[in-house]
Parts: sequence; structure tokens; C-alpha cells
Amino acid sequence: MSGSPEAAFQLAELAPSDLAGLCLGVIGAVLVLGGAYFASVLINKDPREISGGQKLTAVALLLSGLLLSIAGLSGALWEELAELEPPARFGETPKLVSPSQSFNNLLANARVDRLIRLIVWKPNEPQSRLDQLKSLGKDGQAYTLVADYDEMRGRTAAEAARLFGASVEDGDRVSAIIFRREPRRITPVSAIGLLQTVAEVDAKLDAGKKLGIEERLSTIALTALQLGQDRPALDVWAWSTYGANYPDYCKLAQEFRCDPNYAAHAELGQIDANWHPLGFSERVPAVKEPCGKDADEKFCPITDPKSIWPSLAPYYGARIFYIKNEPLTAIDGRALVDFDLPDIQRIPSLDLGEAAAAK
Repeated sequence: MSGSPEAAFQLAELAPSDLAGLCLGVIGAVLVLGGAYFASVLINKDPREISGGQKLTAVALLLSGLLLSIAGLSGALWEELAELEPPARFGETPKLVSPSQSFNNLLANARVDRLIRLIVWKPNEPQSRLDQLKSLGKDGQAYTLVADYDEMRGRTAAEAARLFGASVEDGDRVSAIIFRREPRRITPVSAIGLLQTVAEVDAKLDAGKKLGIEERLSTIALTALQLGQDRPALDVWAWSTYGANYPDYCKLAQEFRCDPNYAAHAELGQIDANWHPLGFSERVPAVKEPCGKDADEKFCPITDPKSIWPSLAPYYGARIFYIKNEPLTAIDGRALVDFDLPDIQRIPSLDLGEAAAAK
């Protein structure tokens, strides 16, 4: 399960349909050169000897040549650059999704169709076999974390796990559960998504300390959470929709994160130190103390994430989502992949209809 990057496009390998464009470009270049030469001849003549027709001829040659060159070249390039990248075949290494593109996907809450759950096994763990996994997440938890498979495939298993927020050391094994999202619902684990999930868990608790979201937020911020709606529109989690309320969401999410006495932690698991309230896992921690004052001051006053991307890029890992935990037997078409050499083996490009063969 390894591969090597390949060039996506080569301009030298133009399709026959591009030859007309190249011909136009060549003709245009010839006309431009001819017009330039004719214009240079006219410049050296006495202006009184130059007729209006000669001036028009020079201008016409230059303009028509320039237009043909632009049309021909842009046509050929457009055919190459606008062509959709063919899907990677089984086992091939696909074109990697860049961190900046993943971050743009996060801010827009771009649609996710395929998911991946990554598990790191330490050498001394008694249960370090893929076939011993019984459920998507940890036993006893109602939710678990997943990432966008299409943003992870093609990377080494170790790199993908680190982007997911895990620590991978020499001798560790990595396992992956890959499956289609439909018909399941996922929630981005941004500050807004965390509060929505906590509210859902709190509503089912009979005892224990609750966050009390309904009493802690303004009417506008609370309404924007759309609590109780089964499937809100995707743009609920887009920055353009919830960004104005982000500082309030972030402060309350940080409070939940940093107080282990809230009962919902038992259902959600610990919010690790490498979680960023914008909704991504950090491949390296952005702050030393995620529950300190410095963290609140760094995480919560954000008003324009795109403008601070250069400062986020060194820490950015992958966008992450909550999904309800369930038995693996309930997930049709799943792929279970074990990596015993995670620094070398890559997350493969799979047709999930053939998942059973991808072990």
C-alpha cells in the first residue's frame, strides 16, 4: 500500500483538440512580428510620407495578431487546466489535498462523503490487532472522532495519524476504518459543533454536571445553534454563518474542554490538547497550556480566520467530525486496513464498493 506522486498534467501532452488553438497562437505571433516590423519601418520614415492606410495596416496587424495569440494560448491552456483530474484507481497514490485547501473546506464546511477513523497501536498494548476492533469508537462512548478520507488518502499512515492529532512513534502500528458517510450524520468539531453535541448529550442525562448552554448564551447565539433540529443545513457550520458568534461559542467550549467534571465528557471522550476551536486537530500543539489564559486569548478573539492562516498553517492538521459510535458490523461497505509500517505505507485510494478486499 505505497505509491509515488505523479504529475497531474503535462502541457506538452496536448490533446488533438488543442492543436487548433496552438495554430491560432502561432499565426497570431507571426502577425504580431509582422506588425512590429512594419511599424518600425514607418517610424523611420518622414511622418508626412506615411499614409493613413499604412498606419491602419500596422495597427491591424498588431491587434489581430495579439488577439489570435491570446485566443489560441488561452484555449489550449484552458483545456489542460480545466480538465478534471481522473479519479485515482485502486492502489494508486492520488493528488494530495493541501493544508490550505483543507482549511478552506473547513471554513466553507465543504461536503464530506467518505470518512476515516485512525487508531494508533503501541507495541506494548495487549490488543493491537485490527480484527479485535468491535466498534467504530471506544467502548462506552456515544460519539467518536473521524476525518475526511479524501483529505487523508495518499499520505503515509503515520502522517495521516499525526494530522488526525495522534502521536506515532517507532514501532507503532496504525489501523484505519474507512467508510461512506451516508446515511450517517456528522458534526464538525468546531466550537459550535462541540456545543451542539454537548447539548444533545446533556438532554439525555438524568444526573451529573451539565453545561447549561441554554442559559449561557445570548438569544442570537443560541438560536444560531439550531438545537433540536435533526439535520440542519450544511451552512450552519460554515464560518460565514456562525463566525459572528464564534467568540461566545469558543469561550463556552473552552470552559467545557477544561472542566472534566462535566458529565458529557464520559460520552464524548476527552477533548485533547491538540483540538482547535475552529474545528481542526493540530499536528503540533499551538499553545503549551490549552486550558490557560493564553489559549483563550489566542483561540477565541478570531474574527477573520483566512487572514490569520499563515499563523495557523504550522499547526494545522485536519478537519475533524463527531459521529455516533456504533458496532463495526453495522457499517456496510467498510474497509479495515492495517499498517505495520506506517511511515512507509500510504492510505490507499479505495473504491468502497470493493472494501471487503482492502485488508
